[in-house]
This record gives sequence, structure tokens and C-alpha cells, in this order.
Amino acid sequence: MTTTWTASRVEELAPDASSWKAAQKLVSPASLKSWSPVGTDGVSVWSSFQGSGSKPYEVSVDTAEVRYKCSCPSRKFPCKHVLALLLLWVDDKATEAPPPEAVAEWVSKSPTARSAQKDTPQTPEQREQAAKRLAEREARVDDGVAELFLWLDDTFHSGLRALDCSGYGPFPDLSRHMVDAQAPGLARGLDECGSILAARRPDWVERLSARLAQLHSLARAWEARGSLPSELNDAVRNHLGFTRRSAEVTTSGAIGDSWAVLGVVEQQEATSGRPVQARRIWTYGTTTGRLVAVHQYDGDNPLLTDTLIDADLHLYPGSAELRAATGTVRDSTSLRAVDTPPGPHTVAAAMERFSAVRARDPWAGYAPVLLTGSMLHAEGEWYLITEEAVLTVTGPDDYLWNEYLLSGGESACWWGEWSTTGFAPFYRTEA
Repeated sequence: MTTTWTASRVEELAPDASSWKAAQKLVSPASLKSWSPVGTDGVSVWSSFQGSGSKPYEVSVDTAEVRYKCSCPSRKFPCKHVLALLLLWVDDKATEAPPPEAVAEWVSKSPTARSAQKDTPQTPEQREQAAKRLAEREARVDDGVAELFLWLDDTFHSGLRALDCSGYGPFPDLSRHMVDAQAPGLARGLDECGSILAARRPDWVERLSARLAQLHSLARAWEARGSLPSELNDAVRNHLGFTRRSAEVTTSGAIGDSWAVLGVVEQQEATSGRPVQARRIWTYGTTTGRLVAVHQYDGDNPLLTDTLIDADLHLYPGSAELRAATGTVRDSTSLRAVDTPPGPHTVAAAMERFSAVRARDPWAGYAPVLLTGSMLHAEGEWYLITEEAVLTVTGPDDYLWNEYLLSGGESACWWGEWSTTGFAPFYRTEA
């Protein structure tokens, strides 16, 4: 065990005081029987915890990269099980052993491991096989797009109100077909259409029409990919689900800065019934003034909020310069405060910012903006009261209540995501 890990350092990882208190209870003598033997290879730590459910929670930590995952449903990162496992480890309650296959595979996907992999050049045979796999996938996406066009033509000729409106309607089946066609972006969009239909809000026809129109334009752009500008072509591939490894992205130019890790916006995504927790960790370059997000999908957490990191970030192509991969991290310290950048922090400026992002990526769902106003909770809903408008606020209720109480209900500068569904704050500074 490395000497840099102590109980105090584990406490610093806790997202809030209640998580830390709950973690301490899980390592009490009465709770130790709920843990399977804790294993470690000196870098990774693993165990399972039998909670109230039928299956134990699988808990793993990569202490070198400060990454962790747990199969529990908690929305806090790290959860109490991760914190408790680390406490057991620093208290020398772990046994030296080779990691289980699943843990070893997970650790092998760390940023450091991927960086080592990118330095290994492919052989001509490997490049040929990769090109063949890509061509086969693009052909399957072509088939999926053709099927989507056929369904859209039939549906709009018949009218949306003629749809089978029971439950999620035809969208789960369509989504599965897009998964088979290796177009997960289209599948997610169709899942969203099913959710709109199932919610049955008064404006469901308008909302469903708008979402289907977006999917139609994305599919048309895929058909025209050979004639699109490179940035737009990258955006199309991103939204269809052609992933680009962060190791590939970090070979591009780096943006070095002292990055303030401000906050997280979480989004539950689902494709054919498989939920995925998507997390955008927003960072602010204190010198460059850039706001970019590091995306995560598997519970890893290489960036801790309320920290200031001296690091290189690398922008993903086709992301309207909003998404980045973490490169070299030279130093990390606690974040004391961030000064509010010059304004105006108005609704008009936010709309202009969103329009600028959409001009570069027509399918972008959000843009980071700053808004000056006061938070209000009324009839179970959250709102931001600005001089120009009253905006719907979205986000975890416990986070919004905490920020509301800390702001005292007074006007503040709220950093967050502007989207067609509302404003999702992730940080607050003085107005």
C-alpha cells in the first residue's frame, strides 16, 4: 500500500458529509461481515458488499489513477461503498492477491494504460483489419438509416396521432433495430421518442415531431457524409455513436491551463433497456476562459470537483470545442474560488451562445452558459428568476436545495447547461 493514502485523503474524496459518515458505518465491526475478503495487488483494490438487495455490490478502486466503480444505484461519486473499501485498505485489511479478471480488464482501460497502448504502432495487417471492420459497420449503419427513412415516411404520411400510443409505442423495437445496425446514437434518440410518447404531455406531438426531425436530419447528413466539411462530418459520426478513444484524441494539440473542476451534470441514457449513467464534468480554464467537459460513462472519476488541476486537455473533433479528453496532469490542488468572468450573463447572451454551438453542431443538446438570477422553488418545480425571463431549472433536487440555501435565495451567477428542456446549473459564483 502506498503511504500517500490515508483516512484523511479518503475523506477528501467524499462528495458530502453524509457519504463520509455512511462510509464509516460500513467499516464498523457490525458491518464487516457484509464484506467479502478485500483484495489488492498494490494498485487496485476490490471487494463486494452485501447490501439490502439480493445481489452484492461489486466495488473496485484503481488507486493509481483515482478511479472507482460500484454496482450500487447511488448517484453520488464516489459512493459510500467505495469510500468504505478504501478505508479498509488503508487500515491494512486487504489481502495481497492477483485481481479478478473483470477488475484487471477495467484497470487496463485506465488513461495511463490507454496512453501506453497508443504508442504501439499497428502492423499493416492490423490496419487492414480495422479498415475492414469500419467498412462493415458503415454498411450496417447504411441499412439502419434506410430502415429509419422508410418508417419515417410511413409515419408522417399517416400522421403521428395514428401511432400506437400504448406505452412506448413502436420505438423500443425500432431502437433495437438501430442497435443491431451499430447506430447507438439513433437508438438513443428513438428511446427518447418513446419516453416523450409515454409521458403523454399536452405538447407531445410537437416535442415528438421535433425529435424525429432531428433524427431525420442526422440520417440525411450521414448519407451526405462524403461531401460535408470535416468538422460537421465528425459531429455526425459522434452523434451516430462512432466512438473515438481518448488515447487517439490526446495525440492532437493540447490546451494547457490551470483548470478549475467546477461540477457535474448527470444524464441517464438508455439503449434497448440498458441504462448508462453519463456524466459531464465541467472544467474552466482560468487563463484561457474556456468551458469544456470531460465525459464519463462507467463511474470512473479521474477529475474531482472543487479541485484546480494544472493539466493539458485535448478537444474532441466535431464537439464544437465543448468536449475534451484529459492528457497530462502536472499538479492538483484544492479549489478555493473562481472569479465570475465579465458578462453579460443574460438570457439573450445564453441564447446567442447556444445558437453558436448549434451552428457548428446542429444536433448539440446543450451549451455551457452563465446566467445572473435568483433560484426559486414553487409547487415542486425549480426556476431561475432573471431580469428577462423565468427559466425552468433541472437537476438533482438535493443539489438544487443545497445551492439555494447557500445562496440565501439572493441573486448569483449560475454556471450551467442551457438546453431546450431547461437550465441545469453546476456551479455558482457571486453576481
